[in-house]
Amino acid sequence: MRKWIVLAVGLALAFAAVFAVIRARPAMARTLRLRDGSVLHLNLVTFGTSHSPDNRPKWVTQWGRFMPASLEDALGYVSGSCTMSHGNNTNLMVWTTISRGNPPNWVMGFPAIEMELDDGHGNVVTGNQGSSCGTTGAKTIFGTVFENFPRRDPTLTLRVRDAVGTLGEFVIANPAKGPFAEWKPQPLPQRVTNGDIMFRLESVARRELTNWTPPSIQYVPTITAMKAGVADPAWVLDSVFYADATGNTGWNRVCETESAWKLTTTWFRNPESPHADDELIRLPSVPVPAPGQRVPYATTGIVHGVEFRIEGIAAAATYTWSNNVLTHVSTNVPSGNGSSTSSDGRSRTERFDRSMPHLYMTVSNLPAGDRLMIRGRDDRGRPVGSNRGSEYKGWITVDLKIPPGAKTLDLELIPQSQRVAEFHFDPKLAHR
Repeated sequence: MRKWIVLAVGLALAFAAVFAVIRARPAMARTLRLRDGSVLHLNLVTFGTSHSPDNRPKWVTQWGRFMPASLEDALGYVSGSCTMSHGNNTNLMVWTTISRGNPPNWVMGFPAIEMELDDGHGNVVTGNQGSSCGTTGAKTIFGTVFENFPRRDPTLTLRVRDAVGTLGEFVIANPAKGPFAEWKPQPLPQRVTNGDIMFRLESVARRELTNWTPPSIQYVPTITAMKAGVADPAWVLDSVFYADATGNTGWNRVCETESAWKLTTTWFRNPESPHADDELIRLPSVPVPAPGQRVPYATTGIVHGVEFRIEGIAAAATYTWSNNVLTHVSTNVPSGNGSSTSSDGRSRTERFDRSMPHLYMTVSNLPAGDRLMIRGRDDRGRPVGSNRGSEYKGWITVDLKIPPGAKTLDLELIPQSQRVAEFHFDPKLAHR
């Protein structure tokens, strides 16, 4: 009798365990067969600034090592360990696993499909397929990111398409639920003043980028910088950035069904525009460094509270440091800028590839968002330009655009303060 009681209890526990496993299966696991025979599984939708495909409940994470991989795969669990981040911007990530068909109709390691989100009000956005995120069982994990998407509706339609047409649709819960404020647009033209400069937003154009993969939309503003009522060409538009009230952000567009967008523009002075003597530092004439050479400067200066110590000018080369001592400089010009670090426990080796000649200096009190500009002439009177600064071994470096055959350089260092102008406009009024 006791034997039967033990058996009954064991069966009850087994049924309870199976029931718990079934109930714990991911509710979103749905499948779709692609034209090449591959099977797509919709596993998880995540929202935020950092994303992981792992859809296992806590108890499976803790005790999953006792579960056969085949069972975990059959239950729809994904245990991929990779994480994808997208800065400080929140976005939506659709996680899928795909079992390859035979033959696989994939392009550059990806299935030949694209995904769309549709809010049912005419707002359809296409996702950007990220890199493969490893495997789980016999399936490959993929993440498709929607950096901008409709955020006000409680549900969205996820549509899977290929070159022929629609393969299928899923209805998913919208993870960005709000509530959200309603921004009010201002009529065009709009005027914003920053210091002695007035920025006037004349119009915005909507362009279809059909040569992109996938095709995209870009909004392009027309803005005039003015001083004392007259257009001032000394100010150049450097960047544009869009945002809407629901949290979408981007450099080319946000949600097109929103009533208003915020347009943030950043401006800098034209490098060739006149600058007063107290706005720049004139550097002593210096020879152009030979391949693998560094020419010391040791020049200091202060411009509007920003302190500089220009250490020298260096040739394009690969610089190798061991325990903070420069041990080797190549004479070969790298194809681009980059760095790498290695250590054997006793010494730390750093390699820095610099593809252009550059000034290197220490800088103090440079306000956030401001930048350094170099301009000047070579010994033949030809202009010398510069690229944006970057960091290297604790120095700020500025790449120089030196004309071929130049022997000496007369340079000016100019710290540039940015001007920011913000506008609110109705995207539906954009020229199409």
